[in-house]
Amino acid sequence: MKNFYQTAVDSLIQNPTVAEWPTLANVLQRAALRAPIAWQLPVLSCQAVGGQGQAAMPAVRAFTCIHISILLVDDMLDEDPRGEHLQIGIGPAANLALALSALASQVLLEDQDQIRAQTALAALTRMQFELSRGQDLDAQNPGTE
Repeated sequence: MKNFYQTAVDSLIQNPTVAEWPTLANVLQRAALRAPIAWQLPVLSCQAVGGQGQAAMPAVRAFTCIHISILLVDDMLDEDPRGEHLQIGIGPAANLALALSALASQVLLEDQDQIRAQTALAALTRMQFELSRGQDLDAQNPGTE
């Protein structure tokens, strides 16, 4: 069986737009190799309330997308010397961040349970809004972060 990270990425790469966008697919693949513990949060949360971890896979896929999107933007704003933007350019990195943010929403909307989908999408939207505000504050004080 494939590892948890590769399973999440493989399902995202099946999206027709991702499949036709090699740079996006490659960014997803490289992120999975780093095995970020943050991607496990939806599964751990599900299990904490008595659910089966597999039930959280749509949330894992959405979280995977938004996590990579956040890192792309943060690395650009912080001028991180390890950032993806240095390999592919600022414009392509910004486009990938936008695409991943949209893909996170799309993944949640594909849930057959519309109440759960809307609840998850509302949480994702709020998180993105608050994150954007935090990044804006961070950018105003680059020396102290």
